Formats: sequence, C-alpha cells, structure tokens
Amino acid sequence: MKDTKNIKDSFDLPIKVYVENNEVHCSLKVSDFCTRVLTFTVSEFEEVLKECSGLETSAGRIWWELRTDFLAIHCSGWNWRFPLDTHWNVIKQFEKQKNG
Repeated sequence: MKDTKNIKDSFDLPIKVYVENNEVHCSLKVSDFCTRVLTFTVSEFEEVLKECSGLETSAGRIWWELRTDFLAIHCSGWNWRFPLDTHWNVIKQFEKQKNG
C-alpha cells in the first residue's frame, strides 16, 4: 500500500514552493485536496516576492500584496487571502531551495 502521509503533508502549508531548473512552481492551497500551481522563472518570482501590482509573468499578470492583516494574491482570475506569516514562510522556502 502506498504511503499517503507525504501526500497529505504537501497540502499542510497554504503555499508550497518548488524550485527546479530556473523555474519556481508555486502551489497555492484551495482545499485539503486541491491546489492551484503557478509557474514562474526564478527572476520573476524574486520580483513577485518584493510585492508586485500587476506584474506580467509567464504565469500571467499577478498581484502579490501585503495588506494590514493578510497576504493578498490575485492571478488568472483566482484570489487568495493568506495569513501574513505565509509570505515570510514562502520566502524561507524559496531561499533555501534556490541556494541549495
């Protein structure tokens, strides 16, 4: 029987980042069983993390903004609201994977 613990663990974070081959796959949680994946180049994602408003990327136009009490993300007709600490966790994930 396949171990499903690792599958479930991958959905525990609201945003999970995977860096490979100069691409960043940003998996945004929709539910415990569904995510929406946005793919960027590494340089595009670095700009996104600086908080962008309407940045045109390979994933489409994106807004990634820190508000008073949440992180707001809008891309490809989807809107997300995450706790602020999610933004800082994404930066940690990205830097750790990018720097090996």
